[in-house]
Amino acid sequence: MLRQAKIPEGKTIMMPVTFEANGYYVSISEADCESFSDMALTRNGNMLCADFPFAKKGWEIKPPAAKIQLDGTYHGKLVSPWRTTLVTSSINELINSDLITNLCPPPAEGSDFSWVKPGRSLWQWWSIGSPKFEDQKNWYDAAAKLKWEYYLVDDGWRYWKQPGKDQWALLKEVIDYGKTVGVKSLVWVDSKEFRKASERKAYLEKVKAAGADGIKIDFIPEATVDIMQWYAETQQECANLKLLLNFHGSVKPTGLRRTFPNDISREAIMGNEYHMTRYNRVMSLQHDVTIPFTRFLSGPGDFTPVILNPKELTTTKFSWPHEFAQAIVYLSPITHFADQYQFYLDNPMFDLFQQVPTTWDETKVLSCTRMGDVVAFARRKGDTWWIGVMNGATEREIKIPLDFLAKKKLATLVYDGVTNTSVDRREQTLSKKDVLTIKLLPGGGFIAKI
Repeated sequence: MLRQAKIPEGKTIMMPVTFEANGYYVSISEADCESFSDMALTRNGNMLCADFPFAKKGWEIKPPAAKIQLDGTYHGKLVSPWRTTLVTSSINELINSDLITNLCPPPAEGSDFSWVKPGRSLWQWWSIGSPKFEDQKNWYDAAAKLKWEYYLVDDGWRYWKQPGKDQWALLKEVIDYGKTVGVKSLVWVDSKEFRKASERKAYLEKVKAAGADGIKIDFIPEATVDIMQWYAETQQECANLKLLLNFHGSVKPTGLRRTFPNDISREAIMGNEYHMTRYNRVMSLQHDVTIPFTRFLSGPGDFTPVILNPKELTTTKFSWPHEFAQAIVYLSPITHFADQYQFYLDNPMFDLFQQVPTTWDETKVLSCTRMGDVVAFARRKGDTWWIGVMNGATEREIKIPLDFLAKKKLATLVYDGVTNTSVDRREQTLSKKDVLTIKLLPGGGFIAKI
């Protein structure tokens, strides 16, 4: 979200770019990008100009080499992506717009994506580093205790070795164990393993044969036209094999999860990998309350939310409720929780971690929300409402009217505690006539399950 006076001159700005102007909300982006290089913007005086940072010399527009559904054509003609400007009169309309996905093709006739299942996932790399083979059962067991659906075997498994067993045999062993405790597996892979079409199918078939339900593809080159076609080919190949797909280190989405719903989440976001003590990375207080109105307007983001380790929350003192609220506000149908599992198992919000959804039936942006300052969402799953509030850099008091409730309900309310790594948890019956008053410290937050 950019304030006009602060837009840097001549600097590449990745989309979506969102403004609040004269009582309206305006967001500029693109949709259905299949065979063009990724587009950004630059400011030139009073103009925002198209910029293609990964193809400064342009490119030749030509039919793709492979026969695929997303081949850059419309009714047989080569076409550009949609260039989109979303204008809304309310911030709630902005967040709930489906313009980007609706401009993309539907799945191919006869396609069945009923096997695509959302869920929560543990993973090891952020908190521990490369996964150790002998430690994997502990992670699957923890996911089962949390009632989470997935575990991601991240970078490091490709170096596993035991006498008479290579990394693929050992990978299958841990995936098979996960199945015994009811936890499905996702597997990290390096895109260089199958940049060429001739290599892709064979490698993905090995991942499928190991028993994985999905993959996370990392180290993807810059978004040239050739790489954009590689994305499209990989989406289709994974769909054919019934593999869920998470592009990491990737270009922004442009709504094509409508065509391939197995493209269930992707990074293209400055997430919690940019808040890590071992790399001396510190997230700003403004970032968390800005990205719901920028990057997340283009599609689900693999932010890897919810840091609970007190050591990791000493630089910027985000609170535990603020961190949990990330899992409510930030949409990712498969949500990878960042921290080591013991911090979830031993937490006073443990039961809420067991229950929090990753997809929603309804979303309301609450009236206290201010882009770049404070964000508050109420999301409904079935007949249960979840509220997530994250505060930015300034202490404030907010009020949340509960007029969206249909009837009286028992609520669990979680406020910031005495320290940023504690909580004040209360149980209360609430109705549509109630208004919650919440005091928020910088980096503070609030969550509710009603």
